[in-house]
Amino acid sequence: MHKGCSCLQVNAQETVYQNYQKLTLQESPGTVPAGRLPRHKEVVLLHDLIDCARPGEEVEVTGEPLCAMVSLARG
Repeated sequence: MHKGCSCLQVNAQETVYQNYQKLTLQESPGTVPAGRLPRHKEVVLLHDLIDCARPGEEVEVTGEPLCAMVSLARG
């Protein structure tokens, strides 16, 4: 390790990998008043929801909003 370096090391025994899909949801341009940018939110899909949505598709999302970064690890 270099002097003064705060390098991170991966603990391979404690690392959990998980598939997920991140979507950016955006208001349909036709529903946004002129002169305003469409609002957007990020959504993370897990398990059987992965690959259910394709770019450009209109989707309806029902879920529980989380306002902080959360671990994707299953507990």
